[in-house]
Amino acid sequence: MEFLKKHKRLILLFSSFALLLVLTGCGVDYAKDEAGKIVVDEITGARVIENMIDTSTSLKDAWALIVKGDLFDGLLVVPLSVLITTLGEVLGYGLAIIISTILMRTAVYPITKKSTVNSQRMAEMQPKMEKINKKYRGKEKDREAQTRKQQEVMALYQKEGINPLKGCISPFITLPLFIAFFSAIYRTKGIYTDRFLGINLANTPKISFEHGEYLVVLLILFVVVSNYFSMKVTTAGQNNPQTKNLPIMMTVMIAVFSISIPAGVALYWGTGSIVMIVQTLITKRKRIDK
Repeated sequence: MEFLKKHKRLILLFSSFALLLVLTGCGVDYAKDEAGKIVVDEITGARVIENMIDTSTSLKDAWALIVKGDLFDGLLVVPLSVLITTLGEVLGYGLAIIISTILMRTAVYPITKKSTVNSQRMAEMQPKMEKINKKYRGKEKDREAQTRKQQEVMALYQKEGINPLKGCISPFITLPLFIAFFSAIYRTKGIYTDRFLGINLANTPKISFEHGEYLVVLLILFVVVSNYFSMKVTTAGQNNPQTKNLPIMMTVMIAVFSISIPAGVALYWGTGSIVMIVQTLITKRKRIDK
């Protein structure tokens, strides 16, 4: 129990990451064999998807899904897939993934900006929080002391103009969109027929390497490095020892996961991290300038 209390924030972050990995399969129907196991394509090394979105799919099809009650696909996944296909047929699907990722991240920036500012202000307030925690250390079982502690904490939040719930609201708004976009990348059929910088976007990195597409190593490095610095920028300024080694641990997990996903999905993931780094730095710079 003491371990859970001590590492509560770290456990929460890892749980959130695990939940995200589970949710990324939302809206994706994988083909299964008679034994119920997910079928893996021997050529690409990727899981076989049954509910692919064809290049001929339009917004009329999205509206038909909405009428049927499939709101997740109708409102989010199919329109995003149509956007990717429209760009992909003109510019190629590699650039389509990059451009649509930038557009999507830009669209949610006003929301993520508030969360970033709130997190930064919370980090700046940490020394004052530590003084309160130190003041009441050893009085965990004293109800009156704990009540006074909570009152002082709330008074500090009010004085600093911080709403601790703001950091929780943002993910609930943006997460469905990120999951839908991830699903759209997975299910857009055109992506699996195209190449980017000589890399087959349908293949997993392992298969690409076996086929002599050695540039896929650079793609994996791009994903790993961009995610590492994304975590570093996000947690910068936080003097919490529980999150000190978080960028390294998360990067290792992401590196392992990225080996088993199609190159097109990896490209989206890396691009999203780069955009997040830029947006976070811009947000922090604006606060410094003020």
